Amino acid sequence: MLRKYTLVVAGCLACLGSGCPEKKEIVKPDKAVKVVRVSQPEEYYNLGVDALKAKDNTRALAAFRNAVSKMKEDPAKLVNAHYNIGVILMGKNDLNGAKLAFEDTLKLKADHRDALVNLGVIYSEKNDYAAAIKHYRGALKKVARDPFLMNNLIMVYRLNKQYREAEKTGHRLLARAPNNVEAYKNMTLVYYDQKKYEMAELLCINAGKMLEKARKKDPAIGEDAGIYSNLGMIYMQMGKTRDALAQFGKALKVDPNNTDALINIGSISHKYRDYPKAIAVYQKVIKLKPNNEKALIGLAYAVYGSGKAKDAIPLFEKLLKLRPNDAEAIYVLGEIYYTFIHDYSKALTYYKQYKSKKGSTLQASDPVHNRMAAAKAKLEMTAELKKEEEEFKRKEAARKKALQKANAESEAKKREREAKFKEMLKKSEDASDEGKEGDEGKEGKEGKEGKEGKEDKVDKKTSAKKTDKKEPAKKTDKKEPAKKADKKEPAKNKKEPAKKADKKEPAKKADKKEPAKKADKKEPAKKADKKEPAKKADKKEPAKKADKKEPAKKADKKAE
Repeated sequence: MLRKYTLVVAGCLACLGSGCPEKKEIVKPDKAVKVVRVSQPEEYYNLGVDALKAKDNTRALAAFRNAVSKMKEDPAKLVNAHYNIGVILMGKNDLNGAKLAFEDTLKLKADHRDALVNLGVIYSEKNDYAAAIKHYRGALKKVARDPFLMNNLIMVYRLNKQYREAEKTGHRLLARAPNNVEAYKNMTLVYYDQKKYEMAELLCINAGKMLEKARKKDPAIGEDAGIYSNLGMIYMQMGKTRDALAQFGKALKVDPNNTDALINIGSISHKYRDYPKAIAVYQKVIKLKPNNEKALIGLAYAVYGSGKAKDAIPLFEKLLKLRPNDAEAIYVLGEIYYTFIHDYSKALTYYKQYKSKKGSTLQASDPVHNRMAAAKAKLEMTAELKKEEEEFKRKEAARKKALQKANAESEAKKREREAKFKEMLKKSEDASDEGKEGDEGKEGKEGKEGKEGKEDKVDKKTSAKKTDKKEPAKKTDKKEPAKKADKKEPAKNKKEPAKKADKKEPAKKADKKEPAKKADKKEPAKKADKKEPAKKADKKEPAKKADKKEPAKKADKKAE
């Protein structure tokens, strides 16, 4: 369907390009005789003519405008200045400015044929075919039987689908000018639009023959790419694809930038799914004519067909700016957003627009109904999933927050435990240091006390012997020198009994040198009596052991 539509519109362009080549024709400055500079206005006019010859349209436009603003006495030059301003603006696609310039031209000269032709073309470019028809009919009253005006009137009738009027005008023209190539070309398109392809083929071939006759008479006349392009379109509709491609190739040899031939080559490539070639051809046309609708349509569908749906979105959007009522393009955009991007909200928007454009012509079997229902269901499902996802995220965030809080608390407790542990270690170290100092002090004191005790024992022994000789045993019992000796013992004996002294100090040295500790724990008194450890103690540690074990007993025995 797209290929057929493209071909029909391409035929319209062929008519515009080849059926009325005079539409943008710039009047040659042969009417404007270059004069010797006499006044300022004429100088500006001559500068404009020179700029046109140099193809410097910007400088020419400025010069002609200066000439128009100052030139009042030479109407002929003023008419040409207005006309050339219109042609330059038309080339810049400033249709409104060109229209005003041509109207100014016609005010000065009502039968200016070229201004009449181009003013009608402007109406056609704006798709105001009714105004164009009215204008050309009026122009033919001013310039009767003019072939340019008649050819353009045929073209406008065809575009407005007034085929009978187009045929009548064409027949009248060919009756007066049977060798008119442009009439044959335009009539070819009139029959092509009515799908009378055999008649269209015959007229197109006759157009080529008439051109060959004209070229024999005037070798300066070149070949016409439009004839080859139109014949190629006819062959396409007749199913002769190879013949069509051959004709399009001939058209491109004559004019490499022939948009009709390029578009139809792209259409054939698209039909056979040669997407790369079709895309390349359409892109070339768009470079030549950025707003060419046929090229934009072909490129958008070719890119979409090649699987690059996302890349086709801006192409369809641009197309809709030029053709806002193109329902098919709107539906395709909905399909892209539904199928490829999964943006169901946008898809539903485009489906609604498509339904609105179709209006009462929308059939019950149209797939848009199912698509809209599916899109709504997808939106509801997406909303539910979104809620679930948000709830999950909320719970996850709360869990992470709680976990972070717990980690922070555990870290604080860990630091607190470590601080307590360090404090306990420090206290234990301080306590051990104090214990060592105390032990050293005690050992020193016990050493001194041991020596003093030993001396006391020696003194007691000597005194005991004396008492044995001088006094009887009863007196010694009364005096109880041993008890006095006990009383005279250092402070240690007063504070702690002998057993406690055995547990604290002598154990350390006994472990190092002999097992005195075990002996002390089991039967310290008996073993001391039997084995007489006093002698051994005298060898190793006489003061301490003699003092700690049984100093009192020995004193008691000797006293007895």
